[in-house]
Amino acid sequence: MKPWITLLCIGADLCPVFFGWSQTPVSLVNQPNLRFEEHFDSVRNWADGFTDGAGAEHWSPVGIRPGGTIPDGITTTITTDTFAKAYLTPGVHKSPSTTSETYLELLTSGSEDYSSALAVDFWVDFQHIIPGKFAFDVSSIHNGNPGSDRRARLQVYYSIDLQAFHLIPDLQFEAINYQDTTIHLQTDLPDSLANHVVMFRFYSFNSSGGSKGSRPRIAIDNLAVEAHEQDMPLRLVLFEAEMIKLAVVLRWITDSEQHIARFVVERSPDAMHFEPVGQVPAAGNSDVQQTYHFTDFPESAGSWFYRLSIVELDGHVVYSPVVKVVWRTPYLKRIYPNPAHDRLYVEWSMPLQNRVECRLLGLDGKTRWSGHLRAGQTQLNVPLQGLPAGLYYLWIQEWQAPAYAFPVVHL
Repeated sequence: MKPWITLLCIGADLCPVFFGWSQTPVSLVNQPNLRFEEHFDSVRNWADGFTDGAGAEHWSPVGIRPGGTIPDGITTTITTDTFAKAYLTPGVHKSPSTTSETYLELLTSGSEDYSSALAVDFWVDFQHIIPGKFAFDVSSIHNGNPGSDRRARLQVYYSIDLQAFHLIPDLQFEAINYQDTTIHLQTDLPDSLANHVVMFRFYSFNSSGGSKGSRPRIAIDNLAVEAHEQDMPLRLVLFEAEMIKLAVVLRWITDSEQHIARFVVERSPDAMHFEPVGQVPAAGNSDVQQTYHFTDFPESAGSWFYRLSIVELDGHVVYSPVVKVVWRTPYLKRIYPNPAHDRLYVEWSMPLQNRVECRLLGLDGKTRWSGHLRAGQTQLNVPLQGLPAGLYYLWIQEWQAPAYAFPVVHL
């Protein structure tokens, strides 16, 4: 095992600042071949604070934390809560649009050595697997005036409790300004990280050496994390969601299950606050591929986020990655309330151009109510008084368009 160096935060004054934005750790157990790769292809679309953009959800910023000794993996003088706009501004940068390459970039500053530091955090979930290799490419990119020879250094730490930070000796890089170079760093992670959510901190500071000009930029690219199988309760090889009219159709595939009781489907409007919307029984124990489906009917247009709460027989719960769907229908907006008591409303987001026929069907296929909307109208009232409680289908057809049926529960 490698000689991991441990740094402890003793007391509140030495503990790092973590912003309130949520992170979604990479669920490595659900990655194909237990391997995750980040090539930063979408980095130019990432929002400040890593709050939006494909792949950004696995990262988080680190705020300013003075008072310690640089380098310690904790003390920082430059915040990374926003992407630096001006190219010479110290901070976290996206790769510039002037290059076809995409990467994440860290830039320190200051003529005094060991006076400036910044960091970003990357999150990985090693539940039910044994950690393997951690690797990435790192580059020194010249900055400022030619002739600058000052240095910057990158060190990677890990933490499982946000209290103890461990330096990974193999993942260190010294950059010298105007000596542009790229190397590949790689290490074998310790088995002790199994069954933990791990935060990897990319920590950059102005190291000693050189006497002229600016500090170099340090670019991170082609990040890869691997793991090995152990007795995992489940291998989720696919989880996807598709919007079909007013319905969200979810599908997931497992290629092995051990002692799994059920899948609880959860929905969220903001990817943070999830509520259960249904559940599907699991196969329980299986070493062959199983395919599952679930259909949800959100009540309004917008962005919706879904995840699976995977419940084992002993009650232990693990979560799937989060998937997103966007409902952009220009016509049918929502059917509400559902379930309903005395009346159901159907709304369109714009006046209809054609006549719409509607029917309420029982499970026997018989029509229990029928009505229509004329061109120019936007809302239809469906009376439910006098009907037995139970499940019905609201059949809707606009002129010559295909008809759709939506489930409605009458209480």
